Amino acid sequence: MFEPPNPFPNDRPFADNAGNNNSLFSNNMPDGLKPDDSIEFATVPKGKNASTPILQRLFVICLIVGLILGGICAIGVVKLIHYWGLNDVPQSTEINR
Repeated sequence: MFEPPNPFPNDRPFADNAGNNNSLFSNNMPDGLKPDDSIEFATVPKGKNASTPILQRLFVICLIVGLILGGICAIGVVKLIHYWGLNDVPQSTEINR
């Protein structure tokens, strides 16, 4: 049968990094940076961007549709309760001891 090649020689996937603690940082850091240097990440400016009004409108539409469907279901449940007579007063029975 076909066996794929072993990507890890000597069956030790982390053998290259076993003796050097900083190898994870030194291999992945851009030129001129040390592991102790801080990197500033880009931040999203506060305020409205292009998708905010679209998402707000979508949220309001989903809210209105949900309220309408909930109202229709509630009216249907009330009508079924009346149809089946589940809201009638139960008959009183005497218990003889």
